[in-house]
Formats: sequence, structure tokens, C-alpha cells
Amino acid sequence: MDNDAPNKPVPTLKERSTRYLVFLVIFLTINEIYDTYTTQYPSIIVDLVEGEFGLNSSQYAFFLGIITIGTYFAFISQYLADRIGRKIMLFVTLFGMGFASMWVGLGTNVVQYAIASFFLYIFFSSDIWTMYMVEESPKDHRGKMVNLVLVGGCIGALLVPGLFDALVVGAGYSWRSMTWFAMLAMGFAFITLATKETRVYDALKQKRRQEEKKEERRAFIHVIQDFKQPFLRETRLKTIILITFGFVIGMNYMFILMGKDFLVNVKHLSQDAASDVILFMGIAAIVGYLINGFLLDKIGRKKTLILFIALFPASIIIAVLGDLVAIYISVSLISASFWNLGICSRIYCQELYPTAMRGQITGWRSLFYAMGSTAGALIGSIVLQYVDLGVLFIINSFIFLPFIPIIWKLLPETRSKQLLETTV
Repeated sequence: MDNDAPNKPVPTLKERSTRYLVFLVIFLTINEIYDTYTTQYPSIIVDLVEGEFGLNSSQYAFFLGIITIGTYFAFISQYLADRIGRKIMLFVTLFGMGFASMWVGLGTNVVQYAIASFFLYIFFSSDIWTMYMVEESPKDHRGKMVNLVLVGGCIGALLVPGLFDALVVGAGYSWRSMTWFAMLAMGFAFITLATKETRVYDALKQKRRQEEKKEERRAFIHVIQDFKQPFLRETRLKTIILITFGFVIGMNYMFILMGKDFLVNVKHLSQDAASDVILFMGIAAIVGYLINGFLLDKIGRKKTLILFIALFPASIIIAVLGDLVAIYISVSLISASFWNLGICSRIYCQELYPTAMRGQITGWRSLFYAMGSTAGALIGSIVLQYVDLGVLFIINSFIFLPFIPIIWKLLPETRSKQLLETTV
């Protein structure tokens, strides 16, 4: 692979029309609505699933450890986005969210539930839409455009408590009714056919056609070389920082996965009150994305990331130790900081590396995020035999703190850089 060519600007890339960009933002927002909904609806039914299948928090955490292994396969989805294109993988992941949710709703025991959730985690963790938006956005507005889609996608987060109140609390349906909306993603996936492949990926395909050699042995070697690229000397330190940071974010996913369990069984909130708290978390995510989009393009990626790193553990402590009012405020801050840590790190991954490696590094980051989710769940299943969920959340959140000096000293700023000019 030519490591220098992808870094050179390609002046022949034509800007997308405003009309197409509006369509793309709307469609990617629909994609993100389903991404957000399928990510979060399992967390609002956690205590009901435990009750139906006769599990306690420790046992459920063990099954979560198995379920989260599904996120490892997001690495493959993101690598395939580099090899076969963003467009086809966008279709596969959106359709997969709906299909896996249907399977979750049909499960009759914990094993079936775990298998279906395993596949659900593969698809909602892939985040192919982020690559689409980063590669199609004007360079000076990339942070705003990505966060605009995220803000619209928060409709999915608001639908989770809204549908829970309407279907489960109000109408008395089982927790399985929370999968009904998610199933519609299978139909919306076909809108992908009206999208265009991203400009920079099309340019990469043309370059590959010119250099392509057909021998299968070389193709296999090429795949191995692809996987090694982010770990070569020029990129190794940045890669290690980003993937270990992804691991720690994954460990702290426990709060999102079992936060309702904490609210109901540790803080002793009712189903209605817990649902209201989750609604506040969704609203906070919207506000957080709006603030994040402004900060990313105004003060830069590095300072924004450090701000949310500092905010997360402070908010966890307040949630664990505080009263009801403190819970509403703190979990809102937790939601805003957690989801923005994820999107800031993904944007960093895509701005620090050239087009041919962008899916790979995002995949490596997702793989280590998945490993962190699994480690957090499996270690949590042991720790929860001795402490409650609140103590576990505090321990996990403190692992973020060493990254403040690491990111400040060792990661470059990428604000306003052209993607194809970004050095590796």
C-alpha cells in the first residue's frame, strides 16, 4: 500500500449539492434514530428481563459479558467498509438492527435472548453512518454536521422511555413490545439504495483499480498488511492511545447497560420515576451533542475530549451519593459526557488517518471498546457479589482520569484539517 498517496489532496473531488447533503443528513439521522433506539432499549427493560428469566444483577452482568462479545464483530463491519464500501455496509447494519430486534422479541428464554442480543450488538456498534458524515461534510463544519445527525438521532433516545411508558407501563404489554419500533429499521434500510458512495471512498476505489493485481495470494497478504497499518511506527502511539481509550469507554458502558437496574434496585425508584430519569438522559444527550458540535469546531477536539473526561467521573459520584434531585442532574451529565466521549474519539480516529485506513482504525477502536464492555460486564459480575452497582460505577469511571495528561501531551489537534491532508 502506498502510505503517502492517501495523504495528498485530490482536487478533482466534486462537492456534493446542497440538496443531496440535506437528503443525506435526513437519512443518516433516521439511521442514527434506530442506532440510538436499539442501543438503549435493552437498558430500560433490564430489570424486567431479569424478573422474567429469574436472574439477579450479578447473573445478568455475566450474560451481558457474553452479549457484548457481539460488538467485537463491529471491527469486521468497519473493515469491510474500507474494502467493499460505506454504502453496502450502511444497508447491512441498518437492516440488521431491525432483524436482530425481531429476534430479541421472539426469544422465550435467556439463551435465545442472549444470542439475539449478541447480533443486535454487532449492528448497532458498527456506526458506518459516522464515516459517511465525516467524509461528506465540509472540513470547517465536520463536528457540527456529525453532531447535527446525533441530535436528530436522539429522537431514538426519547422514544425509549416514551414507548416504555405507553406500551409497558400504560398498556400493560410485556418488555418485548419495545422491539416493535426497532423492527421497522428493516424497511428504512432500503433507502440506502438512493445514497451515493462517499467522494473520498470513490477516489480510493479508482486508485485501487489502477493498482489492482488479481492473484489471490497477494489479496490475502494485502488484508494482513491492512490490519498492520495502524500499528506501524508512524501511527503506533496514536493507535494505542485511541484503542485503550476505547477500552475504558467500553468498561463504563456498564452504567448505560445497567443504569435502570441501579435506579430501581439500589436507589429504589419506581418504574415511572426510573423512566423519567432515562427521559432526562435522552434530553441531556441532545443538549450535549449541540454543545459538543460547537466545542469541537470552536476549541478543538483535544480540549473538548478532556472536558468530558473530567465531567464523567464527577457526575458518577454525584449520582451514587446524591438524592433524587441530584440523580436527575448527575445522570443527565453522565449521559451527555459518555456519548460525547464516544463520538469525539470516533471523529479523532477518522481525522488522524487517511481514507484507506479510516475504517480499520475505527474498527480497532470498536474492537477494544467491545473488549472493554465485555471486561466491564464479566468483572462486574464478580465485583457485584461484594459491592453494589454504585461502587462499581465509581471504580470504572476513575480509570478515565489518566487519559487527561496522555491526550493533552500526545495527541495532535485535527480541527479544520482536510481529511486527505491529515498526516499519519
